[in-house]
This record gives sequence, structure tokens and C-alpha cells, in this order.
Amino acid sequence: MARESEFLNEVIGRLAPIGARGRSMFGGFGVYVDDVMMALVADDVVYFKTDDSNRADYEDRGSAPFMYSGKRGQPIAMSYHEVPDEVFDDVDDLILWAEKALAVAKRNKKTKKKR
Repeated sequence: MARESEFLNEVIGRLAPIGARGRSMFGGFGVYVDDVMMALVADDVVYFKTDDSNRADYEDRGSAPFMYSGKRGQPIAMSYHEVPDEVFDDVDDLILWAEKALAVAKRNKKTKKKR
């Protein structure tokens, strides 16, 4: 089980204006606002939730999606993209990108409930 990390504490501190908190999961951490997971932290990298509304912002800056290995070892991409360093370093930009990721996560959660 993952332990709290200095990097996670830094992420949560920077996202405090939107009420973020961390929760341990699968060797990493989920970042939640209320009951909505809008980011994940793995190996000291933060990834924000993406969809068609914000994915291009990440791809235009060369950010990769979060990947993991499936049951047969095949790579599987998730709908979370690495936050670019220049965005992470600018707290105002980070909050703007986080708010977009939170909106994506909320839309995704509503879609799942309808199914």
C-alpha cells in the first residue's frame, strides 16, 4: 500500500484552493475534490483527468497519458495526462487546468451513473 509522499503533499498544497485531498490507491494516490477523482499521482508525477474538451492542451505540450500494463502485459492508456512542468510550476495555471480536469471528472461521473 502506498504511503504519503512529499510530492503528494506538494500537489495537495497547490490544489488546496479547490479543496483537493489525496487517497492511497494501487501503489499511487487519487486526488479528489469532494467525492470526484480528478487526478492521480504515481511515481511523483501528477496526471489530470482528460477528455475531448481538454486533451489537446496536454498533447500540444507533449504530455503523455497515464499508462499501465494489462493482464497480458499490453500497455493500456487511461484518460489522465501528465501535467506539464510549466503548468505545475505556475500555481495560477495549475488551478485553471485542475478546474478543467475536475469538470471532466464530474461529467464522466454523471455519464457512468446514467449507464
